[in-house]
Amino acid sequence: MGKVKENMAKYMREGSGWTLGHVENLEIHLNQFNPLKGASFIPTPSALAKKKAIINVQNKDQECFKWAILSALHHEEVDQKNTNRPSQYVKWEDDLKFEGIDFPVSLRAIDKFERCNVDLNINVYGYDGLKKGEDGEEDLQVYPLRISKNTGMRHVDLLFQTSDSKQHYCWIKSLSRLLGSQISEHGHELFFCRRCLNHFSRQDILDEHMEYCSQKDAVRIVMPEEESFVGFHNHKKMMRVPFAIYADFECFTEKLDTCQPDSSHSYTKAYQLQRPSGFCYHIKYAHGDYKDPIVYCGEDAAKKFVQCIEEEVRAIAKLYKEKKPMEMTDDDKANFEASTHCHICGDALGGDKVRDHDHLTGKYRGAAHNQCNLDFQLPKHVPIFFHNLSGYDAHIFVKELGFSEGKINVIPNTDEKYISFSKQVDNLEMRFVDSCRFLLSSLDNLAKNLTPDQFKTVKARFGDRHELMIRKGVFPYEYMDGPAKLEETYLPPKEAFYSTLSGEDISDEDYTHAQKVWEAFECKTLRDYHDLYLETDVLLLSDIFENFRDICQTHYGLDPANYYTSPAFPTTPPSKPLGKDWSFFPIQIC
Repeated sequence: MGKVKENMAKYMREGSGWTLGHVENLEIHLNQFNPLKGASFIPTPSALAKKKAIINVQNKDQECFKWAILSALHHEEVDQKNTNRPSQYVKWEDDLKFEGIDFPVSLRAIDKFERCNVDLNINVYGYDGLKKGEDGEEDLQVYPLRISKNTGMRHVDLLFQTSDSKQHYCWIKSLSRLLGSQISEHGHELFFCRRCLNHFSRQDILDEHMEYCSQKDAVRIVMPEEESFVGFHNHKKMMRVPFAIYADFECFTEKLDTCQPDSSHSYTKAYQLQRPSGFCYHIKYAHGDYKDPIVYCGEDAAKKFVQCIEEEVRAIAKLYKEKKPMEMTDDDKANFEASTHCHICGDALGGDKVRDHDHLTGKYRGAAHNQCNLDFQLPKHVPIFFHNLSGYDAHIFVKELGFSEGKINVIPNTDEKYISFSKQVDNLEMRFVDSCRFLLSSLDNLAKNLTPDQFKTVKARFGDRHELMIRKGVFPYEYMDGPAKLEETYLPPKEAFYSTLSGEDISDEDYTHAQKVWEAFECKTLRDYHDLYLETDVLLLSDIFENFRDICQTHYGLDPANYYTSPAFPTTPPSKPLGKDWSFFPIQIC
């Protein structure tokens, strides 16, 4: 509990914005750990015995590991009718070194054994449930438990048997025979990779494979069963989220005077305090214009932002409730009558054929199954995108979410960073998302990837002057240390744009660009430039991410605004053919 208290105190002390109110419940789950140890003899299962692939020494002591190793090293030197008797190997007992190793030997102790016997490398395999092979007979499925990292020349493969509470090592005489019935048999010798248990027809192919497999973890490859399929059924992710909000903050940068840290310990030196100076947000509506961007400048920007966004989400929730009746043209009616497949899932239509329409516009979308139509509802969230929400913007306003009613949910990445967080407002989820988790690059670089005609929002907002605004602007972040700077009536000199964080000045080209923007938009004060810079950043993010959404819907039929991160997005199968099941390709990969 001391560690838990320490972590919680650190979390609150380092400016998370959260404090611990009370602990409602505490559960502690304990699991007993029994390390795998081989001991006395266990009879060989019949499915293994018939392979004649292992030597199972019938020891009565706890030293089966030793006898298994000796049987591997000296099996050709003993009576071939009695290879399973410990007495056959007694004369070589002293050849092995067991200093500091207790019997029965655990898997972990084999590392120490290899250090004492450097000429040996020991692999250990386990097996699980009976399964019918291609020949129709029951077979045991073998997998690696331990793969040696030792480079010893004498190689030993052991099988770890279990029966109730007993465990036992025995020597695998032929890995090929042991594994042979797990694959097709053609009467030829097979060459197995000891790491992944993949098989090859020739030694040279195996050698080539090992160059790559040795760089990865040792696992057994399990391919899907025949007639295995994966299907796409989460069709609501195909719907374009009608409302998406793009937002950004700017901050005053106040310098901090701090004492010299203790250089004998690791430390973080705080040299700036960030206080919000203003925000901008823009609402993108899937079916046309909604409203102009909102820009606010003031020291209460964080509080004001949360209030504004909650009001916007309430207005959207009201629109969702005002479901428009369906409007069908003659062409729509003809389309419905001629449709034979559901426009949502792609499967054939039957007696449950219904008309599907957009509840916000009333427009007919297509013929659909009744159940598909019921599932294809308006999303219950409104995404609010920030570029670098997790690393920066979240810390500015997250604490303000708790001052009004509504359940708050958090998806943490660390105790200081969030993947996403949300709040329930009028039965809609106000979901804050980091666009960097989809597009991991700076806004400047992302803007350079768009063609001029793709800056639709920027062009609509700035008209003839839009060419100045289709690139990331420049801003004197550290110069802006308080509200008084907003009232200055001139653009600061170039040296005011210096960044302590990067240790660089802006280029002459960038400063010239800032001068052109100031003049073109007739800025009277630094407040005007501040607001324009904020608005431009938000509109650039809007155009960049909307273009990304268009590409994803064109190629995948899915809207990334339905997801939290890009890793979650591409794992969903492509939507064409939408309703069909996809078979697994028979490709083995180490």
